[in-house]
Amino acid sequence: MNVPSKRASRMISMLLVLAMLMGLLTVSVSAQPAAQGSKVEDAILYTINADNELEYNVVYSSAMTEATHVSGEGISSIGELKTALGTPDDLGDAITADLTITDGSVTEIVVQSITERPIVGISWKKDSIGSDYRGFAEAFERNGATSVFLPQVKTEEEAADVLSSIDGIFFTGGEDWNPDLYHEIQTPHGSSGWNDARDTSDIYLMRKAVELDVPLLAVCRGEQGFNVALGGKLIQDVPYYLGQQVLKGEISPARVTGVLSGPSEEEMAQLETVCEEFGLEGIPEILANSVQDTGYTKYDEDGEKLGSTYDKGTGTYTEFGEDCEAGHLRVQIDGLVHSGGKGYHELDAGTEGDGIGIATDSEWLYDIIGSDEIELIATAHHQSIDPENLAEGLTVVAKSSDGIIEAVEYQEATFALALQWHPERDALEDTRDTDVDQDLSNAPLRALVEHAVEHDAADDDKGKVVFTYPDDVNQFATSLELYKGFPTSSSNTLEAMIEGGKLTEISADVDDMYTITDPGVYSYHFSGDGYYNILKIVNITQEQIDAGMTIEVVGGPLGSNDDEFGDGYQPTVKPSHAPDSYQMDSRDAMLCIWPDEILEHFTIEDQGYQTPAFDGTDADHEFTTQNEMVAFMQDRDKNCDYMHLYSAGETPNYHFDIPLAIFSNTEIPEDATLEEAAELVRGNGKLTVWYQTQIHPNEPASGEGALVVVDNFINDPEAKALLDKINLVVVPRINPDGSYLFSRATYDGFDMNRDHMSLKADELAQLHTAYRLFMAEVVIDGHEFTFYGATTDKDSGKPRMSNGDDIQTTPATSLNNDPEVTEIALEMCADTFRNLQNAGLRVDHYGTTVNNPIGRAYFGLYDCASFLVETRGIGAGRTNFERRVFSQETAIMSYIKGAADHADELKAAVAEARAETVAKGKTYDEGDLLYLKQTKSGDTKTDYTSNTTRYYMDGTPEQENPAALSLNDTGTRTRVRPTAYVIPADVENIDKILYIMDNQGAEYYRLAGNSSVELQQYYFVQADGTNSCIAELRDPAEITFPNGAYVFPMDQVAGDVIAMLVEPDVGDSAGYDGTLYQYGVVDYDEGTKNFPLYRCTAIPVIIPESPWKLPAWNWCLSTLLTCRRMKSS
Repeated sequence: MNVPSKRASRMISMLLVLAMLMGLLTVSVSAQPAAQGSKVEDAILYTINADNELEYNVVYSSAMTEATHVSGEGISSIGELKTALGTPDDLGDAITADLTITDGSVTEIVVQSITERPIVGISWKKDSIGSDYRGFAEAFERNGATSVFLPQVKTEEEAADVLSSIDGIFFTGGEDWNPDLYHEIQTPHGSSGWNDARDTSDIYLMRKAVELDVPLLAVCRGEQGFNVALGGKLIQDVPYYLGQQVLKGEISPARVTGVLSGPSEEEMAQLETVCEEFGLEGIPEILANSVQDTGYTKYDEDGEKLGSTYDKGTGTYTEFGEDCEAGHLRVQIDGLVHSGGKGYHELDAGTEGDGIGIATDSEWLYDIIGSDEIELIATAHHQSIDPENLAEGLTVVAKSSDGIIEAVEYQEATFALALQWHPERDALEDTRDTDVDQDLSNAPLRALVEHAVEHDAADDDKGKVVFTYPDDVNQFATSLELYKGFPTSSSNTLEAMIEGGKLTEISADVDDMYTITDPGVYSYHFSGDGYYNILKIVNITQEQIDAGMTIEVVGGPLGSNDDEFGDGYQPTVKPSHAPDSYQMDSRDAMLCIWPDEILEHFTIEDQGYQTPAFDGTDADHEFTTQNEMVAFMQDRDKNCDYMHLYSAGETPNYHFDIPLAIFSNTEIPEDATLEEAAELVRGNGKLTVWYQTQIHPNEPASGEGALVVVDNFINDPEAKALLDKINLVVVPRINPDGSYLFSRATYDGFDMNRDHMSLKADELAQLHTAYRLFMAEVVIDGHEFTFYGATTDKDSGKPRMSNGDDIQTTPATSLNNDPEVTEIALEMCADTFRNLQNAGLRVDHYGTTVNNPIGRAYFGLYDCASFLVETRGIGAGRTNFERRVFSQETAIMSYIKGAADHADELKAAVAEARAETVAKGKTYDEGDLLYLKQTKSGDTKTDYTSNTTRYYMDGTPEQENPAALSLNDTGTRTRVRPTAYVIPADVENIDKILYIMDNQGAEYYRLAGNSSVELQQYYFVQADGTNSCIAELRDPAEITFPNGAYVFPMDQVAGDVIAMLVEPDVGDSAGYDGTLYQYGVVDYDEGTKNFPLYRCTAIPVIIPESPWKLPAWNWCLSTLLTCRRMKSS
């Protein structure tokens, strides 16, 4: 198979050349030149001989009134022209230009494109290349292609090989088709002289061209064969077929304009009947006298030739002596001569309803011709497509008035057009003394070339990945790398992803493109100084590989703002005023963004939010600043008489306020302090909801959601009506310093949602103080969970999300919490699940936590209904941000409404639970257990379920069965609640201990020096996981404290918090600073293993030895209360 290899296609965009060539370029013309200053659009410049002399093809330009060839002498080759144009000297390129011709000279050339010519393969007879075929080749050359004559193929594989080397294929006219190909035998005057080798080759090439989507143009025999190749049949002789249509009454005999043979006597009788049916007065004159049949080459049923010479005298085929059948009616209709004559006829619909001309809704033909009719088409055929046996997939787009199909399209292809006429015949010049429109003759050829150019580019683009950049990105100031694979976790660095084998880098080509050979999941990394650092996941399919693909880079420049520092509040970059110790959350250091097919499942319609993040002024991943948030809250406060804005405290480093807003129908004086306002709110008898967010600043949808909720309570009458039953306290940003840094922690590096017990962060101590002013019965804590996490499905081997949840939520359910409050909280959570699902959101459980340093569990220790709300957002930047905020809003409003619906029940249950905590602390009861380490048996579950949805990387969903949440119901380590804890006053870190207790609201008093009391001491047994242990108690003994001790009675609302701090072996908070021991402010003695921690379980009698000692007491309630409130030292 000797086929030239393809060349790459290269487009040079819109090169404008204003060349005043009067002296440089002389002109010779073969016809009258265009008028003064004429414009010629889309002329193709081409060579006309081996010396590369230059000619301008303006033959079929609609701008010319007459055919004109203009030859340049001053510039005599494409090379010289391109040198003058300042373009590379690649001979053979197709140059398309607009020309201005003045006085017969080219005075201006506007080069539109320089395209490396696509290769158009021509199917041919193979026995010789006559002048007609050479003319076809030249016509395609003049239309911008390189022409090659194709070898004949014998197999499907050879056809594929040939087609892989060309960009378009042209099937020419020629012999009849063997009727055996469509399972028919010869009809009178039917198929003869077929070429089996050519038939076989063209059938293979046509079918494979459709399969490989190679642009295709077929004419005459080619059109007929296209129908056969795809499963259709042919009319073997058009005049005979039309004669039969007349005899059947399908065409009126009055429309017969020519008779080639017949009618026979039998046919004459049929005509009389047909004429009567059409209301004709007798047989038309043209049919009244029979024309003798001239005979035809006849074949038997096996395709063997019976004879070729017809003896009119004997009526036999002389070679074999076979009797010849009677003559057959063969006619022409409406003056259309499909074969013979001048070789042209009109193509239009006619007036009798049999034709359509050119269909205006065709895929290509009508656009190519620009009309629904053609004055003259070159025709030379006696066969055509059988309209009753049109191949599946073909659409008839042109039909003559006599019903003969003139064109079909295979519209599933990029370009596959088959014409019954011969446009190529007159593409160069008129060939049969007939004035033919060369523009229309060339138009189908030019269409094939144009599609071949696209196919050539697509073929050369196969496997090519080109990245384009947004307008605000300077490509040359950024870096981009492409990798095969995808990360499983956003917590890893790019280097770790590569070293771990998750990503394999693909080197760029010399032209900064990438070549992909295998479909799959890929990732590209975009970064640069002053830009966001992003790893974007993309799916690349085989279809995209075959066509080549362009990817618009997801990324942009960092934002700036009008706040004091001018930067911050965004991921992937260290702010200018960050401390030296600053560490960014690895999930925010490089944003891992899901492929678009997954992100489509996380879109939402515009919610019309009026909060700062939605004002359109932020960069791609920039969030609400401190100034913007405070200004927003101040504006809402100013315009709402039942909103009261306070500061819950000030951050220790940037000195930002921690805003706190009270919504209450209770009148609060403008000059009231926070303490006074809280007292008024607590005194109105309503349930109070405490709603806090952004303790983790890199979870920004929680904070923006709080601002949306604030707007709701001001602008939504339904939300405002809830204040008839509740008070609402909103803390929209607990960690302002961290928000500037866009970190998970505080400026000093503390994760405050792991710090509720030890209170290392000043901000948290202030938050707790503010909470205790209100002692809200409901607490809602807004967060976001990790945006990206992928895995590979074990069964299918397909990559997918670890989960596809929009939101996850669960209440506090520790065994240390009040059961009735927990039951109400679970009911409220079930309602919220339903509300979220009804809003079109995917909701799941967030699991349970009994880890006391975490907000949900911590507030549960105060016997309130405590809820955690988490949306998908850490490491997402602003990706899907509006849906995340909507998820937060929907969940929070559901919980607040649920609180209002359960207001009386909840308020009573919480009050009773808190009173019970105080009461249980007064006496020692062996049945009153503190749960230090809890687990789940699996027997206790929620009544409500989630439907976990995951998405594969290609966006297809995977739905899991509804799942309930197993709850903690088993204590694996418990201890009886004491009546008090005692810590020596001289223990190391006593100041830190008292700071913690003060800010936990603990009430305590101090024993005088040398006080003695019977207590049990804790001692270390063994380690138990990270930062935790197993401890036991010594037998009761009288302990003397030379320097006094602090007593923390348990008959107080903070009793559970105190217990979880002092008990050294709370396994529920292992790994975190949940206890004084885990925090490291107390430790055991290496020798004795004793902790400086004691508990009281009896009623001790203390004899004071000095005024500093407590007076003798017997743990009566009044004495304990008096001493506790004093907090004396």
